[in-house]
Amino acid sequence: MPILKPLSCSERVEAIGRYLLDASGSSWTPAAHQLASEQAHIFAAFVSILAEHAPTAASFTDYRLWLQSDRDEGDEDAFQIFHALLDCRAAGRTYALPERFCQEFINGKLRLEDGLRLMAAEDKSGRSARSLALANKNTKNWAKTYGTYLNRYNIAEGPPVHESKTCAVHLATDVRSNKLVALKIMREKEQYDREIKARTVNDGKSLLGCLELLDRKTEADRRLLDKQKCLVMPRGSRSLFEAINTERFAGRDLNKVREISYQLALALQGLHESKRIHGDIKPRNAVRTSKSSANTFIDNDEGGQMVSKRWRESPTGEGLNRQEEWKLIDLDASVEFETEVSEKASTGYVAPEVARSIFDGAKKPKGHASQDIWGFGALLYQLLSGTKLFMVDESDDNLVHNGDKLELMNWLALDEERMGRIKLRPESGEPVNENGRVGTVEDGLRGSEDDIEAARDLVRLCLRGKPDERISLDDLLHHPFFDEILASESEPSSQIEENLGSRESGNRRRSSRRSSHKEKYPKWYHEPALSNELTALPTYHFFLSHMQQQAAGIVKDLAAGLERNQMTAWVDMRAAEITLETMQRGVLASQCFVMVLTTDVLFRPFCLAELKFAVDHFRDMGRPLDKHIFFFAEEDGRFSQWQAIEDEPWTWDDTGNGDVKTLQVQAKAETDKAATLQDLANETDDENIVKIYQDEAVKVRQKAKEYRCRIARRNLEKDLSGHLFRTSVGGADEHEESEVKYADNYKKYFEAAQEALKVCRIIPYRRRHFEEEAMIRKLATLAGFHTREPEEPRRVPSMCVIGKEDSSVVAELKRQLGSDSSIEEARVIIVVLEPGCCSAVHAALGIQPASGDEGANLLEESADHEASGTIADGDNQLLEGKHFLAVENDWNFRGKEKERFHEDLQKKIFDHLEVLSWRKQEVDLSAQTRLLTDKGKKTPPRKYTKEHELESLIVELQLRAHSLVPSIDE
Repeated sequence: MPILKPLSCSERVEAIGRYLLDASGSSWTPAAHQLASEQAHIFAAFVSILAEHAPTAASFTDYRLWLQSDRDEGDEDAFQIFHALLDCRAAGRTYALPERFCQEFINGKLRLEDGLRLMAAEDKSGRSARSLALANKNTKNWAKTYGTYLNRYNIAEGPPVHESKTCAVHLATDVRSNKLVALKIMREKEQYDREIKARTVNDGKSLLGCLELLDRKTEADRRLLDKQKCLVMPRGSRSLFEAINTERFAGRDLNKVREISYQLALALQGLHESKRIHGDIKPRNAVRTSKSSANTFIDNDEGGQMVSKRWRESPTGEGLNRQEEWKLIDLDASVEFETEVSEKASTGYVAPEVARSIFDGAKKPKGHASQDIWGFGALLYQLLSGTKLFMVDESDDNLVHNGDKLELMNWLALDEERMGRIKLRPESGEPVNENGRVGTVEDGLRGSEDDIEAARDLVRLCLRGKPDERISLDDLLHHPFFDEILASESEPSSQIEENLGSRESGNRRRSSRRSSHKEKYPKWYHEPALSNELTALPTYHFFLSHMQQQAAGIVKDLAAGLERNQMTAWVDMRAAEITLETMQRGVLASQCFVMVLTTDVLFRPFCLAELKFAVDHFRDMGRPLDKHIFFFAEEDGRFSQWQAIEDEPWTWDDTGNGDVKTLQVQAKAETDKAATLQDLANETDDENIVKIYQDEAVKVRQKAKEYRCRIARRNLEKDLSGHLFRTSVGGADEHEESEVKYADNYKKYFEAAQEALKVCRIIPYRRRHFEEEAMIRKLATLAGFHTREPEEPRRVPSMCVIGKEDSSVVAELKRQLGSDSSIEEARVIIVVLEPGCCSAVHAALGIQPASGDEGANLLEESADHEASGTIADGDNQLLEGKHFLAVENDWNFRGKEKERFHEDLQKKIFDHLEVLSWRKQEVDLSAQTRLLTDKGKKTPPRKYTKEHELESLIVELQLRAHSLVPSIDE
């Protein structure tokens, strides 16, 4: 018998190749298919040898090679080779396909995408490769983890269920426990660490009411998840955001809204007990962790299901079994109390103090429970009304409109229009006409009027602008809105009770049925008007006090300006009734008080009463008067100009002899005399005589005004000492004794007004749009509110300021505008109009005096030239090629100096321009000081605020210059 010669390694590899593959190396031989079906472990060994020593013998990286069948595809007995390998002796281990083969060839050779296709491929019996691998003892564990994240989580197909700039959330299945989970993959480690820390209380247990973290029991698991910045949580059935948009209960099902909000409030309580805030309360951050309570189907008697009759009869879902469990998620904005709030927040749900730090660069506030109360209130409002507090970007819950951002920064309280959206559903058959639309019986919440008022009151107390005015969480949990839950005798379901935490959840529900909450919250919330009166919390930004006859137009414009900047004003013209009581309520309901100072406003008893209400109120509240009381002073002599000192009633305490009738006669006589003097001045052309008559007329008018002020003072004393304006408490019963007691009552009003005028700011009232906007901005800044950003030019053309050489106005404008261009280089020339400026302006522009004039001085004095001055050769082009702006300082537009300007210059300045006014930064009270000195009195201080006027003038000049030369941006 011949002795067989041993095969070399290469010969053995070649033999294996011929046994398993055809000549092309692209298909398995019938022998390979048979070996895979009967001896999978030997097939695996042969293929491993072939791959190691002849890697090019077959295309092991092509998944289609592993899906080849041993017969034609149409044959019912065709069997893919990979399926055959997995099915071979699957119940045992010795002859079955080893796990290392799958790891070597499926994990190591195939792309994941191709490997997943291979695992999903089915045989003729409909069995997938994965199902066969899971049934195989050797490959079971490998099949579970193949294609998973972290060898554990099988990610659901499709995009993330939620994605933001900070994280992405994917649904997955934990292959170890076969539980459905949610994976939150985070970008920033700081936020990831905050999520973990916020969920752990001092005893190391998970935080009640917040979705717990999974798979962190071992150190190895924690390290792996921390490295990936991955949070694993139970999969909720639906977020509150999705539920609101799809389940039709917001604004309709009061009981469900009450139950959801109470559970979320309990979750907040757990957070606050651990000395942390959530920091981002909103619908997306609450999830339902119990199964959906949809009751569309019920079991029938035949082993199937049928549509529920109760569901058909309840289009809003009310009355159905809706017991559900809700928890808070997304704690990456959570911070400890008294530490800076996180930058991660949704501006559609943040508190005003947080919004100011985001939108206006204010200092970040410290974490406080009241910030969560605001977020809870915004969420509760959405649940009760079916509408959001503000319009938000649906992708990230951030505010969209600048007006809404401004309103949030200036927020004081929920307005009546929004409050009206929380409404009672009418009884069946009683449709409501709302905004021109006929409502249906499904609009609004079903319940009693008490239920609706309790809901409104809770929202009102949560959505207060100031943190210290918001309801505390403990008081919130015992508010009458939750009476039905607090008074419930039935035990919550065991599952819900367990998930809420047996620590105190049942006790909180039952023991909080304390009678003390009835005493703590009396039933005044049934009457909204009464509730507003009792809480005495501001709902208006400003109370506008004025004398209607002299300042109605001013107040109308002020209110409109405030509203443009998302601030509200109490104005008597809008009140249902005007009484002393309603005025006082208006003052108490306003954050600040503004009085428009006109000629006679301080002589009006009701105006002084409003001012006294404000002084007393802010003083009693411990608030500085100069931060809450402001004055606007009418300075335009064409209207009811207010003169400090002169138009203050206490100035005229030396009433002298004579009764009111005598003073009236004297006042009329002086007025008539002043009119006669003015007529005489108008009848002469002699300027010297005109000046004499006019100076005398001024003195006579001042005398007439003194008589009128004395009359007004006496009438004012009488009114303020009358029954209506008595401010003392517990007056005498006897009428006669009472009259004596209150004879000096007016002094209290005078003292209050004098104190306010002494310490509070006086802002000159201006009518030009840009000055009015600056005035509103200054008022808001002084009061601590925010306004729209003023318009600013993108680029400013070169400018040159011309005028009198010794003019302080010219010098200041040059400094403020940074004007150092020569007149030849400048694109825009600003002319400062002051008395005696004509020659200097002409000289700066190269305009020579007219022939026959003896120099510049003659030019100034002459009144006979129709248009003085001639333009030198070549300078006409300079004049024509420039743009002009003008600013006046004590300029007389009716005077004759205007006619002395060159004709072309007159057209440019006076015919085609609006001349802006220079506002002096100092107030001249010399005349008033002399008046008081004559009376032996000292001049009281007056705090005028005018710095904003120069700033607004400079910006307006730059804007107008830019509009004249728009091509500068090109």
